Amino acid sequence: MDIDERKEEREKFQSENLLSIIRKEIYPDVYTFPKREKKDRPDIVLAICKKRIGIEVTECYPSNYISKEDKNKGKKPLCKKKNYNWLMKECEDFKKNPYFVELTKDQCYRIQIFTTNAVYRGKHHNEFQKELIEHIEAIRYKRYPISTKLIWRIKVKPSSPYSYVDCFHTSSPWPVNWKDILREIEKKEKQSVEYEHTDELWLNIYIPWVENIVSYEINIEDADLSAIRERLKQSRFQRIYLSSLREQDTLVLKTNNGTDMLDEKHCFSITAK
Repeated sequence: MDIDERKEEREKFQSENLLSIIRKEIYPDVYTFPKREKKDRPDIVLAICKKRIGIEVTECYPSNYISKEDKNKGKKPLCKKKNYNWLMKECEDFKKNPYFVELTKDQCYRIQIFTTNAVYRGKHHNEFQKELIEHIEAIRYKRYPISTKLIWRIKVKPSSPYSYVDCFHTSSPWPVNWKDILREIEKKEKQSVEYEHTDELWLNIYIPWVENIVSYEINIEDADLSAIRERLKQSRFQRIYLSSLREQDTLVLKTNNGTDMLDEKHCFSITAK
């Protein structure tokens, strides 16, 4: 599978929840046009009520960006997507580690690793493997809890019939920031002038799990809800959605008839983390 094919599969996966909602709430018989070139835009074209509906899919990775102030201080973005792939490989590598092979010789275990943000700053193969062993040994000899540079805590439980090594976020997820949503909208608005013609153009902003932010809550910071609505109204996208791994977390930012989910339940101001 080449890069374009992987991208196409990822976009389909990221739009499954949205397509399910469309079938339930808008029109049950949604037809996806299958015969399209790999580089066609928008990413997905649907037939709904005799209309061609284009859906552009974009991933929201706030950790790829930092403020000018932080940049001037010499800080670098965490780029969680890039480093998360490395982290998953570390988990797989640990399952082949002689220490883990010996540990699971007679009993399978599930190890849940809760990392610190330091794990996203560079690659630390030997250090990560060493720290994980330290945490396991501390549990075995009742010296837990301990904290190390890359790993905050781990949980070890018996499992069957296989052993697992997984990574999790240390903290509870945060609301997505309005400025990060707006960045994606503005980026796609500029690109959309070159898209093929469709009767309507929709935008699905997908928030990957690795970012540890939710799609159903927005931190509007110092923005005003009425100003946000006005900005969305001006967008050339007739519908705009925020979505993530779970269908129930999908948030409607804009529709053709002016309805949305921008209320005090879903939008609030957090001045500092």
